[in-house]
Amino acid sequence: MSSGYRYQSQLRWTFRILGLGALSAAITMIIRFVRQMSATSFDAPEPNVLLMFGGIGLLFVALVFLNFGFGGAAARYAAGEGLPIVKDGLADLGIALDTPPPDGTKSCPTCNMSNDADARFCDSCGAAFPK
Repeated sequence: MSSGYRYQSQLRWTFRILGLGALSAAITMIIRFVRQMSATSFDAPEPNVLLMFGGIGLLFVALVFLNFGFGGAAARYAAGEGLPIVKDGLADLGIALDTPPPDGTKSCPTCNMSNDADARFCDSCGAAFPK
């Protein structure tokens, strides 16, 4: 079983759908306001300011929903792209990140996490240690 919430995938997709819907509604509201503002006839009705403020508020809500929906994937991508560069840069400076595990522990061959020396399974990923 994976870590996290039971319905995490469904929640992410729900936030993505809601975010895209709110984003399209916010853009529509802002465009309608801009069109009302650019009307040149003097007998046109006064622009609806609520369209602008509602559009900006809805834009904020859309960005929050999209962050909830895509934030984890974006963070994993950024870490996967950026951390090897940082690791190489530190290695060029003579700083090693791959340190051996402390005495009395052993490192998991699958996830590289430290475990007790007498552990049969990894505490982090559950992989069995070779005998």
